[in-house]
Amino acid sequence: MKVLILAGGFATRLWPLSETHAKPLLLVNGKSILAHLYDKIPNDHEVILLTNKKFKQQFKTEIQKIGRTQNTTIFCEDAP
Repeated sequence: MKVLILAGGFATRLWPLSETHAKPLLLVNGKSILAHLYDKIPNDHEVILLTNKKFKQQFKTEIQKIGRTQNTTIFCEDAP
């Protein structure tokens, strides 16, 4: 099964919280929202994460921290 995570926005309505971090990377109970999502996704499922250039590296770092690089592909929109 494939899982699509849409994270291409800039979350401007949450500024200043999301000015330098994507909304899924904000912490809830000490873990990123993205980590909470990954907790619900079985390890054998392929994850496709769509984001933008501004936050691509932050998502790569968080996915490495979560330990789910094996089945995750990041697609990046051309938006700045």
